[in-house]
Amino acid sequence: MGSTSPAARRRVGLGQALLGALLSLVPLPLGCGTPDNPLQGEPSFVAIPRDPHHGALRAVALRHQSLSGGTPEVREPGAGESFFLAIHRRELGQRFFLHAFLRLYYTDDGVRPASTRSMGTRVVTLRANNNRLFFVRADDNLASSDTFEPDGVMVEAYPIIRDYEPFQRLPGAEHYLLVDPAAGLSRMTLILSDAFGGARFERDLSYLRAFRRFDDGVGYENVITGHANVPVSTDGFRASATLGVALRRYRESPGFQIYLPRPTDPPYYFLAGPLLRRNTGERQNVAAHWAIQERTHEWVISPLVPARYHEAVRQGVEDWNAVFGRQVFRARLGTEADDPGQDDKNYIIYDADPSLGVAYANWRVNPNTGEIRGASVYINRQWFDAADSFPDDPRMARAEQLPAAEAEPAPRTVPRLMWEGVTDPPLCQMWAQDPRALLEQDSDQQLTGAEKGQRYIRHVIAHEIGHTLGLRHNFKGSLAWTPELPGSTVMEYQSTAERIQIYQPGPYDREAIRLLYGMTTDRPRGPFCTDSGVQTDPECQQFDSRADPLVEFWKPRYDGFVRDYLNGTSSTAPNASLNNMLMFVRAGRSAAQRLQAWDFVIAAVATTAPVPMPMPAGYGSRRDFLARRILLRTWLEPASARGNITQDPPLEPGLLARWLPELRGNLLNADGFRSHATRRVAVDVLKKLQLVEAQVVLREARAALAAQLPMLSGEALLLQQDLISRIDAALSPYFDS
Repeated sequence: MGSTSPAARRRVGLGQALLGALLSLVPLPLGCGTPDNPLQGEPSFVAIPRDPHHGALRAVALRHQSLSGGTPEVREPGAGESFFLAIHRRELGQRFFLHAFLRLYYTDDGVRPASTRSMGTRVVTLRANNNRLFFVRADDNLASSDTFEPDGVMVEAYPIIRDYEPFQRLPGAEHYLLVDPAAGLSRMTLILSDAFGGARFERDLSYLRAFRRFDDGVGYENVITGHANVPVSTDGFRASATLGVALRRYRESPGFQIYLPRPTDPPYYFLAGPLLRRNTGERQNVAAHWAIQERTHEWVISPLVPARYHEAVRQGVEDWNAVFGRQVFRARLGTEADDPGQDDKNYIIYDADPSLGVAYANWRVNPNTGEIRGASVYINRQWFDAADSFPDDPRMARAEQLPAAEAEPAPRTVPRLMWEGVTDPPLCQMWAQDPRALLEQDSDQQLTGAEKGQRYIRHVIAHEIGHTLGLRHNFKGSLAWTPELPGSTVMEYQSTAERIQIYQPGPYDREAIRLLYGMTTDRPRGPFCTDSGVQTDPECQQFDSRADPLVEFWKPRYDGFVRDYLNGTSSTAPNASLNNMLMFVRAGRSAAQRLQAWDFVIAAVATTAPVPMPMPAGYGSRRDFLARRILLRTWLEPASARGNITQDPPLEPGLLARWLPELRGNLLNADGFRSHATRRVAVDVLKKLQLVEAQVVLREARAALAAQLPMLSGEALLLQQDLISRIDAALSPYFDS
């Protein structure tokens, strides 16, 4: 060869480099085959690295490779590299679990709510039709009879790729379907709050990464960005997410027994279903639980958990083993290879961002049987910051623990992304440092601050693991309060100090687990009430305490706020504490308790209540304001202002014997402190009662007020006449129907 110029040599070198780069992009799949043919042996699932430059240049490179006899570089798709998925045709018609896990969720304003959780599990079968691979529901809850059985309820569809030459050239490719999961339908709904439903979420862009093979299937991550049809953040409509997706062969664990709660049992457990009983027209609810027969389930603890709390988290998981009498759970510290989105992992997720201080649990459940296939627990840094703050001094300053104001805590919601209408909502959302979670006097004088922190974290983990075992909250566990053990369960929402005392499963937990997992047929002893009872039962409340919560827990707090407000040492009148007292007036367990609660509520501001001497400045106006608030809150204000229990109190003789004289005293200003506004409220309450006895009070009060008119003048006369006119309007007619 003759000599060439430096420029020519550079052009040749550049061409060789370009060709080498092209050849390095020739993709070969990750599978069980050989490097020369990854389809050899016909594995069920193979990842085919996706070449974004596939086209004319690729064809040139492949022709050169064919002519030269060269062998392409063998490589697997990297963690961040997108790919196609090759599925062997023999898998068509087989049943699989299709599960999605939301690993990350962001909105355009940079807000990342704590949303790492399961998005639901479906049982599906695979069907190829019209150049798509369809995922069709194949669970046992579709067909209600042998006569009418749906042919297919489609969940998802992936386009079939037929012209990807690097794959088609592989020996055995004809036995596979090459699909693009990144181009699936992925229909999603963004749930902004439980009260207002969802916004439709449309995907704009998507790609795959992190292919992973299981013994029974595959997993990968799907990174998506899209938009909703309503604003989802302060900056607009867009949101992004990373989903962990798993497709795993359907199986039921040997020896797993479906648990059917007895119809008369309280709702101790989370339910899967309801399941259809074919040809009966009936549905059955089965309780969700693990398969524990001679099997140990491993939990992975995020390596990001502060090292000083590794042991506390491990114990919070493994403390449940004592309930079973053997090792059912084993916890280990995770590595970089472990990820919460991996379908074969039970994971303790630690979030170092303290902005959303919450802990919650969720799971992956077989919809046919209720078998829990896996679970995760999310815990935020706020819990660990709180654990670090405990003093060695056993005394806990009251001023540091009571809320600064008597306002109801603002409701907090976590936006949830639903996948094709299926979601596994968190089994529990327990907020760190809830303003109602008041710290009591620390009863254990021997613990250091560090020991308190360890127990505190141990309790939180044990609580959430209890949910993953199937247990619901028991907000009446605190009725079993003793100085040694403040309740029967870790499945309560306790005060912070009580969490330090009951940091391991309690008597109720042991009895409930033994029933659910077939170790006994006996119900748990003692009272039980879960989340559904918070709106109806005043003794089924979060963060209360003691065997008689009205007398021993709520009344001392209410009395403190009343005293401070009437004395002028606080400018805030009772509000949330008033609601907590009135819920016993509205729905106490007996007429005696309802009457007792009313007497507690009105005692300091009744028209017959004594006046303190010397009387603090402004006492009269504050007494009047609080009395008016009590009347309004009891009967006239909307449900949104009334707290957890919102119905009007029952019209029963004992309460009426207290109410009617008190309302008459307010209307006639019996103690000299009642303003015109409060007296008008008394008229409105008497009208609302719709009782003959209340009508009599109005008529008698009108006569008394009219008799006073000659003695009045100026503004007092005008206000009295206005009050009489209001009574006349209430009486004409009195009864609404």
